[in-house]
Amino acid sequence: MYHPEDGGAEFLEISNRGATRHLLGDLRIRGGIQFDFSESSVTALEPGERLVLVRDGDVFSLIYPGTVFAGDYEGGLGNGGDSFSLEDSEGNVLWTVSYRDETPWPGGADGDGRSLIYLGGDLSEPESWRPSVLVGGNPGTSDLVPYIEGENLAAYAIGGNGLSLESEATVLFEVVLNAGADDAWVIPEWSGNLETWSETGFILLSQEATANGQLRRVWQLDRESDERKYLRVRLERR
Repeated sequence: MYHPEDGGAEFLEISNRGATRHLLGDLRIRGGIQFDFSESSVTALEPGERLVLVRDGDVFSLIYPGTVFAGDYEGGLGNGGDSFSLEDSEGNVLWTVSYRDETPWPGGADGDGRSLIYLGGDLSEPESWRPSVLVGGNPGTSDLVPYIEGENLAAYAIGGNGLSLESEATVLFEVVLNAGADDAWVIPEWSGNLETWSETGFILLSQEATANGQLRRVWQLDRESDERKYLRVRLERR
């Protein structure tokens, strides 16, 4: 949550998505914010566990009463973008997050009350993130809607889609995703013959949370004016 209405309500949540227990005592965050886990009340992160770090514990507790956090970091997350890394005590970088506030980074996170949710992939690419389902975010919990084995994957992930022509040479491909359906990758593809399909050439233009809790993503695809192209999305389980 890099740009809440009250700056003191900033938070960073880290979850352990793997199957290994991680000791935290020799780790630290450096960059736009700074935090040493040697000073944290949380010394390890078990598989499936998550921890929350905050900018101002007093403000955070007022806005998110009852939500436990592991400590206050120094500095603040930049409203226009920022970068920070998780390092070990020798300065070896384990991962780096770099985010921006302009499209195609998720709308709603820049002062409109939503947090950024990591989906997977490159931590510094906008396609790897989405806005939280709810205004205020969900520190300490997840807003993921889990996929139920045997469920129709398209019904789980997709709320609708549409096509429009921006110009003779540009197609806009809009897909409405169901909120929190993060167990599916949604990959746009095009074909000229309905036999061979490609995901190259798509440029993500925007991703905005809708009033009914869905997420609208819009891609641009250029084409020659006399070239016919068919578009679809490919769905894969994460």
